Amino acid sequence: GEEPSREAWGVAPTSDLMAPAPTEVDVSNVVASWNIIEGVGVTTVAGVLIKHMVSLAPGIIAIVPPEVRARYQECTEMDEEVDGQELWHSMGLRRLFAKMLNAVGCSV
Repeated sequence: GEEPSREAWGVAPTSDLMAPAPTEVDVSNVVASWNIIEGVGVTTVAGVLIKHMVSLAPGIIAIVPPEVRARYQECTEMDEEVDGQELWHSMGLRRLFAKMLNAVGCSV
C-alpha cells in the first residue's frame, strides 16, 4: 500500500519545518559562542552540560553505565562509582560529551 502522508502522522509539512537562513549577526554570535566554549575548555563545558542534563532528565544515567564511560577514560584514570547527582565528575563521560560538542563545533 501507499505510505500515509506526513499530515496523517501529525507531522508538519517539510516547508513548515524550514528555519529562515541565518543572518550575519546569527553567524557571528555562533562563532563567538564557540570561541568562548573553546576558551573555557570543551571538556569543562561538557561537564556543565552533563550536570544540567542529569538534573533535567535523571533517566539519562541508564544510557551511560560505567562500562560505557570506561571506554572514554585514560588508562591512568579510574572513575569512582558516581551516582546521578555527581555523574558530571566522570572523566569518561565528560570526554564522550566533549566529542559530541566538538562535532557540533566542527560545523561552526
